Amino acid sequence: MRRQPSDARGLYAALGLRTSAERRCSALDLRAAFQRTALANHPDTAQQAATPDVLASRFRQAKEAFDLLRDPLKRERYDAGG
Repeated sequence: MRRQPSDARGLYAALGLRTSAERRCSALDLRAAFQRTALANHPDTAQQAATPDVLASRFRQAKEAFDLLRDPLKRERYDAGG
């Protein structure tokens, strides 16, 4: 099983989405959130003071979250707690 971010709603938090928005966000919203998060955390393009290892970890978490949440069946299962 893949590690999830330690946040209460791990995968949504990895994409920078609030818990209240998770059920309402469309596939386009998820894609936009992933693109925003990926750009902000990609080790080659980030403008943050974080180390490359931290940025790579955040980028990887966002990618894994997007890969799972963009599939409607996997997302439904995740939202149900499974």
